[in-house]
Amino acid sequence: MLMHFLMYLVPILLGTMGALWLGARFGRPWSPQDEQKQNFEHVTSLVRMLFAFTLAFVVVLVWQEYQAGQKTATAEASALTEVNWAALELPADQRDGLRQRMIVYTHKVIAQEWPAMQDKLTMDTDTRNAWDDLRRYAVQLPTVDARTTDFQHRVLTQLETAGQARRERGNETQSGLPSVFWAGLLVGAAMMLALPALWGTRFTTRSVLFLTVLATCVTGMLFLVGEMDHAFSGEISVPPTAFQELLDRLDRLS
Repeated sequence: MLMHFLMYLVPILLGTMGALWLGARFGRPWSPQDEQKQNFEHVTSLVRMLFAFTLAFVVVLVWQEYQAGQKTATAEASALTEVNWAALELPADQRDGLRQRMIVYTHKVIAQEWPAMQDKLTMDTDTRNAWDDLRRYAVQLPTVDARTTDFQHRVLTQLETAGQARRERGNETQSGLPSVFWAGLLVGAAMMLALPALWGTRFTTRSVLFLTVLATCVTGMLFLVGEMDHAFSGEISVPPTAFQELLDRLDRLS
């Protein structure tokens, strides 16, 4: 993650320092009573306030997006866990058939679908086929007696809950921050860095240090937002922990 962050930070720092040098080289220095300096301070204060408001709003949005993805993944795995417990009361052949298909599906979610969500922001076709096979098998289970029918109904109910969570996970995989928010963040960040650099600031150690810290903080926040933009993609994303725990439980009971 650090190298990824530095890939963004270094060119931004170079651009900011170049803008500072140009501003110091060709800009007009401030005089103590310069009216333009006062106007500049008003403008930069307004830009900082708008950028801070937009950034705070966006951080809340992406954090809620992350939590929603985590909740959805946990709900799907929890529903499949309930399927497993209900299947314990079914005849041995039905129980084993369900469990084997759940193991195949869960393994594909971890090994194939999660990487597809990470890299391509899409669900995996092979995993979807495994899910369809699990659902098809559960629907076609033969009825033996009233007690078995009751547990088969529980299995189908929990599979429907898991299916709804899976659909929500697919939607959350593709959803992200609206482009208008990204535009506001990028324009605000550019103004935050360009205004002090270009408006006659002297090229001194103090100004260089100030803009370096400012550029690092702004870049760091934008990098954080970008990594959390999609709940199942990026360095900061929802891990398949719930499905790994489910797979471990299924393996122990097999």
